[in-house]
Amino acid sequence: MNLKSNAEIEKLKESNNGKSKEIQQLKQNQSAFDIRIIKLEEILKSNNDEQFKQIAKLNLKSEKELSEKKQDEEISKINNENLILKQQLNNLNIKFEKFKKDIQLKNQINEGKKENNYNNQLSQFKYNQSPTMVSFIQIYKKLIVFKFLLHLLCVLVMN
Repeated sequence: MNLKSNAEIEKLKESNNGKSKEIQQLKQNQSAFDIRIIKLEEILKSNNDEQFKQIAKLNLKSEKELSEKKQDEEISKINNENLILKQQLNNLNIKFEKFKKDIQLKNQINEGKKENNYNNQLSQFKYNQSPTMVSFIQIYKKLIVFKFLLHLLCVLVMN
């Protein structure tokens, strides 16, 4: 029994050695697979990072284009509003100039009427006054003419 047992023990040892070699081989294979899995995970992560970067770049580009489009629209809107305001200002300037000319014309007409009235009154007054009074009236006439000329000068300076 001992022989049989020794033979069996030898067979079991050989079988055990074979099994150990198989286990060792499986462990090596497992390690190789683990290394491959890690490399594949790194590649996948790298690909995901690259894809994420590409997506982020596309998002930034899209956001930038959208922002530029909004800015262009705002600039266009502001330019249109400025153009309208310039036209309104131009119209107001034209109306203001016309109004100034109307006022100047009315002032000149009124000054002319006042001077004519004054001249008529003065000529009637001349016949009734003494020579010193006549010279006073002449001086007064000259002052009125001077006042009228001064007024016209002021109007011209304002323009």
